[in-house]
Amino acid sequence: MASRPLLSFLDYQQLTLRIEPDQAFDRGRPQSAQIETTFGISRHESERQKFLVVFTCHLFRTDENANLPYEVEVGLHGEFYSNLQLGSDGVPARAVLNALSLLYGVGRGIVGQATGGGVNGRFVLPTVTFDELVYQAINNPESQVTADEGTAPPKALPASRPRKAKKKALE
Repeated sequence: MASRPLLSFLDYQQLTLRIEPDQAFDRGRPQSAQIETTFGISRHESERQKFLVVFTCHLFRTDENANLPYEVEVGLHGEFYSNLQLGSDGVPARAVLNALSLLYGVGRGIVGQATGGGVNGRFVLPTVTFDELVYQAINNPESQVTADEGTAPPKALPASRPRKAKKKALE
């Protein structure tokens, strides 16, 4: 039996792109910054399986110790067709998570391409997950994000403990 994809990514538009080099960036230090993402959903008026997502992502320094090659703001508008049945109350969380991941991937490509010849070198947006953001939206009826099967709050990963170094005898 052939499976269908959860979503069809129909189209996107770049709404905003702002990239500013940080003169204090130190290539020898690990990168660190704050990332802020927001999104909004609207439904297509006549084709009820279609929905639109407006997504923004902003990476910025939180203090003088942060190390970021560029301050970045990218905004995208994506159009999707869901193969999940969409009810009148909103779009299932699984579909929203997938849509955000797809748009973020587009944003990563745009920023990487735009910074390829930049003074601080190519910068690719870090990988992120949107589980917590979408879960919070489920609890806001105005968000148009609905819980679906298996939707549960994201679980925090256990704190990692430093591993003890194993000593190996040299022969």
